[in-house]
Amino acid sequence: TLTATGGTTAFFDGYAEGNDVLNASSGSAAEDVVNLYNINLNQLTGYTIDNNKITITTAANETLTVNTTKDVTFRLADGAAYRAQMSDKTWQSA
Repeated sequence: TLTATGGTTAFFDGYAEGNDVLNASSGSAAEDVVNLYNINLNQLTGYTIDNNKITITTAANETLTVNTTKDVTFRLADGAAYRAQMSDKTWQSA
């Protein structure tokens, strides 16, 4: 488990590294970024936005859970970026 301390926090996570939990900063207006440095979109098998939580599942059957109340941007290995918008529980290109 990793916890942000405020401001914009850059997390790094990768494929086949086990299940992880990130606690994003909630006291700042800044948006946290999760860098999935060796993961591409075709390696993701599920991604949900629930109340105060974003969960991503990989083809290796691992999960990354981000506990947050604000939007989080996910950057993939190929440079693509997607924002999880907590207000309406949707994904947008970032």
